[in-house]
Amino acid sequence: MFQKLRNELSKNDGVKSKYVVLSYRIANYTSRSNLLIRLLLLFFSLQYKLFVEMIFGVEIPCNVTIGWGMKISHAKCITVHPNTVIGTNVHLRHGVTIGNKSSGSNEVPIIGNDVDIGCFSTILGRVDVGNNTIIGAHTLLLKTTQQYAIAMGIPAKITNCD
Repeated sequence: MFQKLRNELSKNDGVKSKYVVLSYRIANYTSRSNLLIRLLLLFFSLQYKLFVEMIFGVEIPCNVTIGWGMKISHAKCITVHPNTVIGTNVHLRHGVTIGNKSSGSNEVPIIGNDVDIGCFSTILGRVDVGNNTIIGAHTLLLKTTQQYAIAMGIPAKITNCD
């Protein structure tokens, strides 16, 4: 686990990005642990809420499932729905929103492995993003993509690159 965390932190360039990733991993571990560990690591959960969400503006709830290898560029204004599942080696840039189409709906995206999400992109609803997909900047993705796809535009036009 520590080797995976070290590799993940080395992928992130800025201090803020490293801090967000490390804080998320600690908060995620804490949220999935027993009561004793939650109490011991309460400080880390509180600082995650305070610094990462309130000061940096990165709203990645600690119960979101994110595979190892996450990279965050410019950790600012990132919002992820709590029920979203994100695969390994995903690159998130500033301004990314991943969530449901309407309040009260639990239909959220499932992001595959090795997905690159451009800045200010929005992925909404029950969307499966295939592995090795590139989502361009300022894209509104409302449809499922296959593997090795490129999605760009509002609404997204999807090009398959098999």
